Amino acid sequence: MARLKGIPKEYEPYIHWVEDETVDGWAREISRCMCQSDEERRRFGKNSQQFVSENKQPLAQGRRIKEFIIHNIRRTYKATP
Repeated sequence: MARLKGIPKEYEPYIHWVEDETVDGWAREISRCMCQSDEERRRFGKNSQQFVSENKQPLAQGRRIKEFIIHNIRRTYKATP
């Protein structure tokens, strides 16, 4: 994938980046991926899937929203005299 400014840094370990966005650059990245062992590709996919499941699925996003709200409520009431 080409590096797009809108993609958060936290995604970097889970994406195969194409540094040179030419036909040759894409071909090199595809070849690099194809040269990885089955185990390396499985591990990469499993790690990526785990990251998404733990951080980006609706339940995980809901948990983050809940924590954000609780944190801000506690901070608000703690700051109140």
